[in-house]
Amino acid sequence: MAIVDRATTRMTRLVEDLLASARRQGTAFADADLDLARVVGEACDEYATPAAVRDLTIERTLGAGLAMTGDADALRRAVSNLLSNAVRLSPPGGRIEVGAGRSDGMLWVSVRDDGPGLREADQSRVFDRFWRGEASRRDRHTGLGLAIVRQIVESHGGRVEVSSRLGQGATFTLWLPPSASGRSPV
Repeated sequence: MAIVDRATTRMTRLVEDLLASARRQGTAFADADLDLARVVGEACDEYATPAAVRDLTIERTLGAGLAMTGDADALRRAVSNLLSNAVRLSPPGGRIEVGAGRSDGMLWVSVRDDGPGLREADQSRVFDRFWRGEASRRDRHTGLGLAIVRQIVESHGGRVEVSSRLGQGATFTLWLPPSASGRSPV
């Protein structure tokens, strides 16, 4: 039963990742005015229980007035993919820092973990489809999660960055354009 459960979980994750990728490539997305902090907060809520099970703390610092136009489900998926990696890779008792704000005319979301970090040479490859680091090779992940993050962010006119040192965790930052109107979503 445990083997079937793990296989089902892996297959579900793969199908969800492929569907998320296909949605952003096609026309099946629904852009609307949204509050980025709310979307990030919902992703944090989704990962509160898995984090608690691993004795991890998710600390949030979410700014106000982060209005933008985009697909809330896709953006939530991007943040969820980052949180999934952070929860999976951080050691028990660790801390995950999630922030959202505005800087230099752009909105940003960051997820920082206490995981194993990335070698400098791997940082340029981490967003490639099917690329998996050492930790992912051990747990059979597909190597699609961060590629989907990049695809979602770029389809919103943004960019994604990683900052990491081996053995010292990683910080992933999503940079997104604010709403052209500057209005807060209803």
